[in-house]
Amino acid sequence: MMSSRRSPDARRALLVSRTWVQAAALVVLCGVAVLGFLAYRAYTTDPPIADRVVNPDGQVLFTGEDVTKGQQIFLRKGLMEYGSILGHGAYLGADFTADYLHRAAEIVVREYGGSGSDTARQRVIRDFKTNRYDAASGTLTYTAAQAVAYEELVGHYRDYFGATSGEKGLRPDAITDDTEIRRLTSFFSWTAWAGSTLRPGKNYSYTNSWPPEPLVGNEPTANVVVWSVLSLIALLVGIGVLTSQIAQTTLRSVLGRADLDALLAERDQLNDSLRRIIDEQTEPWGIKVTTVEIKDVEIPEAMQRAMARQAEAERERRAKIINAEGEFQAAEKVYEAAEILSRNPAALQLRYLQTLLEIGGERSTVVFPLPMELIKPFLGAAHQPGGAPDSQ
Repeated sequence: MMSSRRSPDARRALLVSRTWVQAAALVVLCGVAVLGFLAYRAYTTDPPIADRVVNPDGQVLFTGEDVTKGQQIFLRKGLMEYGSILGHGAYLGADFTADYLHRAAEIVVREYGGSGSDTARQRVIRDFKTNRYDAASGTLTYTAAQAVAYEELVGHYRDYFGATSGEKGLRPDAITDDTEIRRLTSFFSWTAWAGSTLRPGKNYSYTNSWPPEPLVGNEPTANVVVWSVLSLIALLVGIGVLTSQIAQTTLRSVLGRADLDALLAERDQLNDSLRRIIDEQTEPWGIKVTTVEIKDVEIPEAMQRAMARQAEAERERRAKIINAEGEFQAAEKVYEAAEILSRNPAALQLRYLQTLLEIGGERSTVVFPLPMELIKPFLGAAHQPGGAPDSQ
């Protein structure tokens, strides 16, 4: 039984450099740290759930248990797959936080005299922005107009999730129990309160004034704008850096397989190959690479000398091959000409005369034609014993 062990040098090398791996690990660690910090902040600064919500007369509208039960109903009935709450969920239906906030604001405007009243808008904004939660007693107080809006919206959502729910993409009679409807409305009301009421000592709500609602003065804060812009810039810079790294790695890979002549003569093909490879890797990010062009390639001096020697040897090889092919073709033609002339002696004589004509055409050349019959006796005597010519 034979066993073989691979030496450490035989291990497969990494496809990317160690620097790139270290950078990716650093990014992951920083991302996890930021997410952990944000999770801690979200846990410690979440909006409070009041033990009871009352109207100015002290009558209880709903309790903290109703809010919690309403959240459970929202999840159990699959409404997260239909609509959303605080922007989280599906988009087939409405965002019920924004829906409750807008409808409640319209009802409060009506209670204060309608949109034609000069003071109605200011009173609506004051009602929704003022934080009336008492942490000591766990009581949240709604204004009289807000209490009216809550009761009316209980009826609205009873119809919304009741007999007409099938027209909105839900199953018919999705929720018909009055207690469940009231608890669900309590959950919507609490999220709308968290989205509009100012945090203690801050000029924005528990959700950074989201969702936007002009009737209650919910507008993006300066912090939201700044961080949104910075996030977009960071995203674009990050994608740009990753794309640049991919482009450099791909460039080294493609150019490493091409010699100097191919780099100079087949630049268009190399550009297209680079574009296709980079586009395939960046397509999942939503980036479409349309053009890649090799403009300048910096080659080390030692590699330049080696590539120059290789290119010179390649040119010499091609020159020798071309010269040999020319000699071969010339030999073939001479052979074919000899074959044709050998078939008819007169053709050889004509070629001889044409050659004499060409030689005699030069000014410095004098040609004396001499028939071969005059020379033959002397040639024959040279081959006989004694060297004497025959006499007849």
